[in-house]
Amino acid sequence: MRRILLLSFLFITACGLSSPEESPTKPVIQEASPTELIEETTLPEVAPPEEAADVIFHGGNILTMDENIATAQALAIKGEEIVAVGSDEDLMMLQGEKTILIALEGRTLMPGFVDAHTHLLNDADHYGMDWNGMQQLALENGITTFSNMYTTPEFLEGLQNYHAEGGLRTRVSLYLNYNTNCGDPIGTWWKDVPSTREFGEMLRIGGVKIFADGGSCKNPALSYETFPGSGLGNLFITGEQIAGVVSEAQEVGHQVAIHAIGDRAIEASLDGIESALNGAPNTFRHRIEHNAILRPDLLPRYSEIGIVATIFGTFPACTPFDNPSPAPYNQWEWAWNTLIDTNPDMHIAWHGDDPFIHPVNPILELYGLLTRKQVTEDRGTVCDSPEWLQDDTLTVEKALPMMTRESAYALFRDEEVGKLAPGLLADVIILSENPISENPDILLDTYVLMTMVGGKVEFCAAGNENLCPTAPPPIIESENGNSIPFGYLDTPAPDEKISGTYIIAGWALDDAPIDRIELYLDGEYIGDAFYGVPRPDVASDYPDNDGAPNFGYSFDLDTSQYENGTHTLSALAFGASGNEGLMYPDEVSFMIEN
Repeated sequence: MRRILLLSFLFITACGLSSPEESPTKPVIQEASPTELIEETTLPEVAPPEEAADVIFHGGNILTMDENIATAQALAIKGEEIVAVGSDEDLMMLQGEKTILIALEGRTLMPGFVDAHTHLLNDADHYGMDWNGMQQLALENGITTFSNMYTTPEFLEGLQNYHAEGGLRTRVSLYLNYNTNCGDPIGTWWKDVPSTREFGEMLRIGGVKIFADGGSCKNPALSYETFPGSGLGNLFITGEQIAGVVSEAQEVGHQVAIHAIGDRAIEASLDGIESALNGAPNTFRHRIEHNAILRPDLLPRYSEIGIVATIFGTFPACTPFDNPSPAPYNQWEWAWNTLIDTNPDMHIAWHGDDPFIHPVNPILELYGLLTRKQVTEDRGTVCDSPEWLQDDTLTVEKALPMMTRESAYALFRDEEVGKLAPGLLADVIILSENPISENPDILLDTYVLMTMVGGKVEFCAAGNENLCPTAPPPIIESENGNSIPFGYLDTPAPDEKISGTYIIAGWALDDAPIDRIELYLDGEYIGDAFYGVPRPDVASDYPDNDGAPNFGYSFDLDTSQYENGTHTLSALAFGASGNEGLMYPDEVSFMIEN
């Protein structure tokens, strides 16, 4: 059974915006070197709590991504935060009468993936989805936090309205466009939108985005020709101009993220940021995005300036680039190990850059970093990268932190997510296999079983309900003083494939008897479900409610009456008082395949 996890919201005072490195609102967690190995360390003793934990995961392989507790057995959550990480024995001290215990049975629990640079929301139409669908896709793949790197004034307003209506289930950082991907200036509107740094916020204004060269439009700015007569590409903005924009951004408290594919664009970005900082440390964490063509003489400058770099994961081996660089310049492409070895203490974050580089799957992206191979979305095909790239593989100890704590650092969210430690947000995922393995091929059979954001389960893979902590939602009163029905739409599961006569099932209750359950397929009413199916699991949480244990409902759906393909389902419960309540989740997308 899947039910809604109660949240105890903490209201935290936001950090000031004038200086991005002011004291954070949460305890500082000491940072590890970005490439530090993940190894088992001595676990600290856990003191008895003033209050019991809401959830304790135990008996598992906990990858904390924090150098202080690299691996552990158990993790405890209270409200939306982690309260302890340690041994099974110690964390059982946090168990109370209502604590939910989840036996991991050796499975791996780790921080949710953090994608430092993507376009999942502003390019949702590329997937034929809306924002709800794109978030669901992210959550199913274990992505709990990401940034939207193309934000116009119109997009900002639309997403702010969507967030105000409660639409965000993932943590999203927006970067405001200085210019378009073709280099056309948009204006100074971004100066009037302040950056935010509030602990736990679902919608963050991260900073301003500059396109220094082509890539998604026109051509990258190179110092060589890819073939005779090809030219040197398109540099949209010079180093001097970048310095001016960065200086203006710093005056209003913005971090700057600069799209730079070619080496000439990278050089201009390094020049511009260095000039604007004028010898000061990079406390704004100004970033260079992509860093695809790494000219050797530029490499040491990253550490000298203190640049935060974001890099691709999977090389597009299945769909090679047009006009690839010839030898010897191809050795400059995607040379991640060279970048790391030259700058061992540098903050380097992974990014998916979806939908432009597939797949939308951090596990397969990790496989790409470890092997330099590309896997198709359906995991059916594995493509080898060009021979010149095959020896530039990363270890999992280098790559996995880039996809969690380092990406969180790039988004100024390292005191919130990306690691598992007391005081950080409970944004966690459960994997079917341990990614810390000598054999990267294990990743081809590794799947996300559960995704939690802020202590709330947002994705539970079908058949793994025992791993998804549940707790009864509160009974909420409406304005007329009567309660609102609540409950769950258990089946079908998200993206489940169904056929024939399929039984839709769930549960609902109120402080008075339920009158009826209405079902809607693709927004159209299809009938009332039968209410009164025994649900002793629900009754155990609500022993005093009238009608126990018969809180379940069911409906026989003849799928042959509908076209094959994707459909949506929602359930609406009506109480005896006439109040109505939408069952959780609000809408389930599934497939009919007859």
